[in-house]
Amino acid sequence: MCGLNMGEAVMIELAKRGVGRQEAHEIVRSSAMEARESGRHMKEVLMKRAEVTEFISAEEIEGVMDPEGYIGTAVEQVEAVVERLRG
Repeated sequence: MCGLNMGEAVMIELAKRGVGRQEAHEIVRSSAMEARESGRHMKEVLMKRAEVTEFISAEEIEGVMDPEGYIGTAVEQVEAVVERLRG
């Protein structure tokens, strides 16, 4: 998926750090399009954009785009439901 599914997390993080929501949305949208068209991972595209790296370092982009940090307690919730249904 080339990281496209993590675009919302990047947009939220940019907005938290002072980028306007509309601008953050456009940065993520255009980066997603470039990643998809070029076959590159979106974090590669984001890391090459000064309007991103001015606010978020490469290491932070890695963290923001890690789905494990974005899904919260979803795994635990699903496991609890499955356990209740089995028991």
